Amino acid sequence: MSTGTQRLTRSNRHLGHYPQPLMMRSPIPRTTTQPSEQLSARAVRRLKSRASDLLRSGVALFAVGSALAACTSAPPLSGSIKIQGSPSLLEVVSDTGGRFAEAHPLVRFNIALTGTSDGIALLCDGLAPLATAARDLTEAEKRSCRESNVSPVRLLLARDAVVLVTRPADGPGRCLSYAALYALLGVESFGVTTWDGSPLLPEAEKPSLPSGPLAIFGPPPSSGIMEVISDQGLSQEASARGTEATARGDYTNFESEALVRDATIRTPGSLGVLTLAGLNIKGRAISPVSINTGDGCVEPSARNVRSALYPLTRPSFIFVSEQAVADSPALKAFVDLMLDPSTTPAIKRSGGILPTQAEATEVRQTWASAVAKAGSDK
Repeated sequence: MSTGTQRLTRSNRHLGHYPQPLMMRSPIPRTTTQPSEQLSARAVRRLKSRASDLLRSGVALFAVGSALAACTSAPPLSGSIKIQGSPSLLEVVSDTGGRFAEAHPLVRFNIALTGTSDGIALLCDGLAPLATAARDLTEAEKRSCRESNVSPVRLLLARDAVVLVTRPADGPGRCLSYAALYALLGVESFGVTTWDGSPLLPEAEKPSLPSGPLAIFGPPPSSGIMEVISDQGLSQEASARGTEATARGDYTNFESEALVRDATIRTPGSLGVLTLAGLNIKGRAISPVSINTGDGCVEPSARNVRSALYPLTRPSFIFVSEQAVADSPALKAFVDLMLDPSTTPAIKRSGGILPTQAEATEVRQTWASAVAKAGSDK
């Protein structure tokens, strides 16, 4: 059988007849276009219906979200802000307060800038949430704040200088040593009424001073300006003589720096105590007194203050009660504005010298930390 099969196979090949190959059904079914087109139409209808539902839901959600946003928006700032302390920042406080009031008309201000010590005392007693100051806190003031559970946040806004001035009609600008400064303004000069009348005046400096009457004008003894005179102008000689570094108590004092300046200009033989800001008032002729630090006479100027060459310098701080910040959004917003670069023109107009970039960064970080702590303690 196998042989016959082989012959048949050979015969078929010879005749050219080959077995037909087995036709296998394709594993991929054949499709037509019509069912596919019908499926797409149904899908499109479903998608359109779903899109319509989503659109209606989205509109509803947007409306609900808008209503919630309207209900939860912050109420307008209100209340009152009491500011006490040094008048050295009067220009800055006035400018910032005016701009703040335009944006927040419901906030009221109570401002009385009568002196650094007064402002800090009220701050530590919890009676003023913000104090302007021309110096840092003393140890006694820090202790007073702690006893009252007040945590003052110390923020540097600018620097200024205390300047002795005379009127140009009395001669050229003068230069005083620390010894001469003590002889004219120290506690032992009480009752001295002429420029050369103090027995403590160095003989070498007498020829450069007038022999006429001496009239001294300045801010109140409690002011930061007079504290700079005491601490940085009189302390060296007072320590050497074993006396108190305090200015004489018989000078004429005014609450307003403008009154000090005007009295100095009008009075022959006058010696006024101002700030560098008060010195730089346009149209008011007045002569600054240089200070002989031992290395020569140093005039009061922004450059000498910034480089620490001029000795009678002072910072301009604001101290803010951390506890008050937690209770007053208006106070927090006001301090934010005081630290904003938009306040720079007011600082410059007041004669203040801006902090360095590093100092400004440190101030912003200090304030941010205080605000965060006040919020967490609330």
